[in-house]
Amino acid sequence: MKLYKILVISTDFDPLIGGTSRHTSCLCNSLSCNGLDVHLLTYGIDTNGYDRQQNYHIVRINSKNNFNYLYRHLFIPIKLAFSVSKHLKNNDYDLVHVCSGNYIPLPLRFTTVNIPVIWTIHNLPPAEMSTHIIRNCVLNSIFIAFIKPIFAISVVLSLKFGKFNHIISVSEFIQQKLLLKHVPAEKIDVVPNGVEKRISPREATPNFHKKWFTILVIARVVEHKGQLELVKAMPRILAHIPHARCIIAGEIISENYRDSIIEEMKSNSIEDNKIILTGKISDEDVKGYLSDCDIYVQPSYEEGFCIAIAEAMYGRVPVIGTETGAIPTFIGNDRGILLPTPNPDSIADAVIKYFDNPEIMMRYAENGRNYIQQNYDWDAIAKKTIVIYDKVITNRFK
Repeated sequence: MKLYKILVISTDFDPLIGGTSRHTSCLCNSLSCNGLDVHLLTYGIDTNGYDRQQNYHIVRINSKNNFNYLYRHLFIPIKLAFSVSKHLKNNDYDLVHVCSGNYIPLPLRFTTVNIPVIWTIHNLPPAEMSTHIIRNCVLNSIFIAFIKPIFAISVVLSLKFGKFNHIISVSEFIQQKLLLKHVPAEKIDVVPNGVEKRISPREATPNFHKKWFTILVIARVVEHKGQLELVKAMPRILAHIPHARCIIAGEIISENYRDSIIEEMKSNSIEDNKIILTGKISDEDVKGYLSDCDIYVQPSYEEGFCIAIAEAMYGRVPVIGTETGAIPTFIGNDRGILLPTPNPDSIADAVIKYFDNPEIMMRYAENGRNYIQQNYDWDAIAKKTIVIYDKVITNRFK
């Protein structure tokens, strides 16, 4: 195996929290552990000394920690793309890997990049796009009507004219989307995200004598994540499990959606300690919440991969998820409860089924942990990625 020198580009990295940010960090670390010379080009400011603790090189373009939606999704990809040429002049890289940043390949077409480019796609915008970006509902509707076509056109232009030699899709769900966009099948490989071994597995036997029976969802609070449907399910859940509570852990992206959740709580007279919105959380918080919860629910309408539910499964937590992204692959037939849509009645039925059947909870949780351990190991995923590097770099010289 040749030890390549790789330039990774990412719009998602520490201190930005989320599955894509973790993917960037874990991939760079695992590639480095497999002997590659990895250099990450990203933006923002290292506010907590994170960069110095990594086993790969990190270069940040001059930027504030500005995670404003438009700045991050429209302007930063362009700034990063035009920073690549400068770094290629001074370094002998074998390959550029666009790890995140949906439109980077398009501005790359206008730069002097003469080495192979691989593009990892986590989802295709405007999927997973915030429905509420501006607080005023009327202005927000006008803005969304204007911006969604721009995102959709940018995807088409990036796939048709962008500078890339090969695509890595994080799930078969995204692969199918790409095929519908007329991307040749031979230019796509599916390599999933991995799951870090950072979550301590819970005890196999559920403890029903705790003060709370805790239902958890970890996701940014935004429309496509579906937390409101879980809140709508809570009256039925509480009628059957009076000591149940729901923790919605994640940054508030859509204030309007947060307000809808609070209004739903008030209309059903649900006490504040029964549904808790934590706001932005740290990686340490994630570990704590997953260790303490009884059931994990991912009620999403749209996902590309969904690392949160995979981490819950690794932690031996019984899961409920919807048929989107890689979630059906994770859950299979005997590793959790899969719902066609995030319907409140279906969510309530699934939670109650778990509560009434501890043996099912135990079996699904154990099966889920074993499956994630065997199939989503970061070292194995790094090796699959390196095989793709080999293929793309070799094809360059044919």
